[in-house]
Amino acid sequence: MFRLDINRISLAEFDIGGVLYHSRYFKLYERAREALLDQINFPYPELVAQGRHLAVTESQQKFLRPVRYGDSLTVEVRAANVRKASLTFNYEIKRKGDDLVLHRASTKHAHIISDSSGQFKPQSFSTGLYEKLTEFSKKTE
Repeated sequence: MFRLDINRISLAEFDIGGVLYHSRYFKLYERAREALLDQINFPYPELVAQGRHLAVTESQQKFLRPVRYGDSLTVEVRAANVRKASLTFNYEIKRKGDDLVLHRASTKHAHIISDSSGQFKPQSFSTGLYEKLTEFSKKTE
């Protein structure tokens, strides 16, 4: 499992009731995925520079309790179902201090590459990235 601590979220991300707007959860998950890729030595900017991306093909969310303005959070990420050109990330957002689970989600990703015409096509992970993701997923089972 990978953990990313988030000590502050901008007020602009919250609705008038002080609750994190529903679409903003995905920004937290994106931050956690990018930090995870940094940790396993495959920074996302390097993938992008190579024309590669992890495109979201499916997502699910379960809102258990609201994230409120001022909450400090931990986002936990686990990888599952690592295949040659796809994988799933599972997430939990917990409030720091009491570890109360506020939100659960999953995102399925396809590894894609853009060709010379700008079209995206599925492509197998590089051997190194596949090995790192497989290793990480085994640690998080």
